[in-house]
Amino acid sequence: MSKIKSGRKVLRYAIVGASLNLVWFLLYLLVTAKGIHPILAVTVFYPLAIYTGYRSHKRYTFQLRSGNLAGATLFRYLLLYFVIYIMNTSFLLILPAHLGLPHQWAQLVSIVVCAGFLFIGMQTFVFRQRGKLDTQIGIETISDAS
Repeated sequence: MSKIKSGRKVLRYAIVGASLNLVWFLLYLLVTAKGIHPILAVTVFYPLAIYTGYRSHKRYTFQLRSGNLAGATLFRYLLLYFVIYIMNTSFLLILPAHLGLPHQWAQLVSIVVCAGFLFIGMQTFVFRQRGKLDTQIGIETISDAS
């Protein structure tokens, strides 16, 4: 992939990710201000965030048009987000308890750190181009599902 294409992908990822994260962070602030526990707030919003993130990044960041939420791509996406969920909740548990950071700041730190891991994971694991190794071991990609 050329540096220009890679740079555009990073820019698209940043725009889509920042937009989605702003919405989810504002919702997080709203519900936690109403007394909902931070871990519960993250847990409740996570399924919707996962779905909107998948659709948005698939279409706009990685510009994949074919396929549905099916096959190996969906499995890899859900696995990546499970790891990110563990990271996110760990930040919310550890930073306030051990560093005295308010949960709002802990969530903001989590968003920034997890965004980097998500981009790398999506590019190299979830929305990767079908390669020789995939063919050899029989992995179904998003284009195979349609």
